Amino acid sequence: MNAHLAEILKKLPHTPGVYLMKNAEGEVIYVGKAKSLHNRVHSYFQNRDALTPKTRALVEHIADIETVCVNSPQEALILENNFIKQYKPKYNIMLRDDKRYPFLCLTESEEFPRLILVRSPKADGNSYFGPYVSGLQRKELEQLLRELFPLRLCNAKSWSKNHRPCLNYHIGKCHAPCAGNISAEDYAELVAQCKLFLNGKTEQVTTETEKKMKQAAAEQRFEEAAALRDRLFALQTLMQKQQLESGDVTENRDFIAIACRDDQCIAQVFLYRNGKVVGREHFKLQNPAEEEAAAVMARFLSEYYEGSKNLPKEICLNIEPEDKEGLEAWLSAQNGKKVQLSLPQRGDRKKLMQLVQHNAELVLTERLESKAYKEQKAALALEQLREVLQLEKTPYRMECYDISHFQGTHTVG
Repeated sequence: MNAHLAEILKKLPHTPGVYLMKNAEGEVIYVGKAKSLHNRVHSYFQNRDALTPKTRALVEHIADIETVCVNSPQEALILENNFIKQYKPKYNIMLRDDKRYPFLCLTESEEFPRLILVRSPKADGNSYFGPYVSGLQRKELEQLLRELFPLRLCNAKSWSKNHRPCLNYHIGKCHAPCAGNISAEDYAELVAQCKLFLNGKTEQVTTETEKKMKQAAAEQRFEEAAALRDRLFALQTLMQKQQLESGDVTENRDFIAIACRDDQCIAQVFLYRNGKVVGREHFKLQNPAEEEAAAVMARFLSEYYEGSKNLPKEICLNIEPEDKEGLEAWLSAQNGKKVQLSLPQRGDRKKLMQLVQHNAELVLTERLESKAYKEQKAALALEQLREVLQLEKTPYRMECYDISHFQGTHTVG
């Protein structure tokens, strides 16, 4: 450790914050958070033998440390996430696809709400659902919602008195509130059913739809009854499909499993709403410093749930994350309701957790055995060889010679 770093370590405060480690060129190579900056940063330099080889390599490249003090661990978590996305440090755990996943927004702040796609939820009086990690899943859901709940698609805030409906009205994709073809009360009822559906309460929507269909038929409003019948059939088909995939877990929960090997990690996510699987997706994470799985889990949770609202009350995990209490406080504050992180120990939740973990391990094995990954590892090894041998270009051919002899005679190459 040089004198500059020793002086920085002496002045570190015992407060929550974020630390940015830089190399000799001034590049940020690692960003971390801490309840106590003094204790956390000192731990990198106290017991070198306890560090993993890649963490030791990180420490050897540290030339400067910058710190930012905050008021709470929750603020440190948010700031760390922002810095990692800004600097993309070499030694940090990173999601391979660093993007914000889309949410569906029900614009309840408008007189006639509509469904739109957004990247960042806001506290604006609207309802947000998601994130939807699979583009195909989101498109299928949007298409189904158009069929079940034909809300307006236009973004006009006001319409002229003689406004004519667009093509969506004529093909049955909108009730044309712009032309006064549906009352505000009936439209509000449609919005309420759409909201129930997005919250996973499909059984309640199905019951209400069936009731309205029978009432319309009894009053000889046969066209309306036929439309409700088609909607009911679509809902029942969806429920049967989801029930085939669901376990006995009846409440809203997310199940997340982490599988790690070497510097590669997979996070597998299963979303359960009212006992039904409404989403499944896996994520690839880079773990260049080969940190413990608990650190990987904490990093994934902080990035995956950033900006998310309407979270389930329980998130089931296969590994307890670092700073579990801090993550729970951050998620609860973001959600507006208490969110619990748990490790299922028995019953159906444990069986589901084992299923999710098995999926994570399968994806990781497939990833490590893929041709693309092996080629990537080989290319990285050659680049490291170029640096060690101080070559101008990455070698593309290697010749090896082995000379054998018997006490100086019978030499063979």
